[in-house]
Order: sequence, then structure tokens, then C-alpha cells
Amino acid sequence: MTSFPADLILLAALVVTTASVALLNRRLKAVDRLNADYGKALAEASSALICARDALDTFGRDGREVLVLLAGRIDTAHALLAEIDARQSRASLAPELHDR
Repeated sequence: MTSFPADLILLAALVVTTASVALLNRRLKAVDRLNADYGKALAEASSALICARDALDTFGRDGREVLVLLAGRIDTAHALLAEIDARQSRASLAPELHDR
């Protein structure tokens, strides 16, 4: 009979411990789900950053190509302008030669 109150106390402690473990298990599962979501988000962010890096590399490469092409066209334009100026100066000198 004297062990009955002790058994009740131990039973209550067991019930409280079981409830605590069940709550802890539920929280750990929630943390596990959040951790999985976090891992997926990090993987997606990593993939996006890799794509952005590749895009910047391509942009830089294409930019250099455009710069080289543009420099060539500018040089061609300068040469054409020099030729036009030379023709205009020859054309303006030609009437003076005919007038003499």
C-alpha cells in the first residue's frame, strides 16, 4: 500500500515525460522540414548565382567583341571622313584651277 502513491508519482512522471518527448519529436520534425526547405532554397540560390555568373561572363565576352567591332567601324568612319574631306578640298580647288 505504501508503494501505491510512489507508483502514482512515477506514472505521472512517465506520462509527463512521454508527452514532453512527443512534443519534442513534433518540434524536431518541424525543424527537419524547415531544414529541408532551407536546403532547397540554398540550392536554388546557388543555381541562380551560377546562372548570373555565366550571364555576366557572356555579357563581358560579348561586350569585348562589340567593342572591337565598334572600334573597327569607328576607324573605317574616320577613314571615310578623311576621304570625303580630301575629295571636297580637291573639288573646291578644281573650280579655281578652271577659272585661271
